[in-house]
Amino acid sequence: MLKKLPVLTCFFLFVLATNLFAFQARVVKVVDGDTIDVERAKGEGRIRVRYIGIDAPELKEPSFGQEAKRFNQGLVAGKMIRLAFDEERYDRYGRLLAYVWVGSTFVNAELIKAGLATAIGRPPNLKHLSLFLRLEDEARKKKKGIWRSS
Repeated sequence: MLKKLPVLTCFFLFVLATNLFAFQARVVKVVDGDTIDVERAKGEGRIRVRYIGIDAPELKEPSFGQEAKRFNQGLVAGKMIRLAFDEERYDRYGRLLAYVWVGSTFVNAELIKAGLATAIGRPPNLKHLSLFLRLEDEARKKKKGIWRSS
């Protein structure tokens, strides 16, 4: 029979596992509502990052594209962020695919909550899809962002 691991040991293992699949970076440019450019803390050059599981309106979209970009800027511009990954690391355009956090704020989720992005499920990156779908449904019911006119 296996002994139960102490809580502190479990927490340490969780943090270790999380950090093996995540890294910190500074946001140097907000491209739009779901894409940013970052520089690794070690100065390894710029990397384009596309948020996993969401789709924000395009910038050419008269109001909501710019609104999504401004909201994203307010969350991440110039800040140190933590990037975490799912199964696929890159899209067909060579962008790094990531879930993004500023402190304890889950940026991907905040954009959906504000009604400025929709949830999208693209296998195999589905880790947070159920959360994103729930947040989208709430934003739609509250007529936030892109859902104001529906």
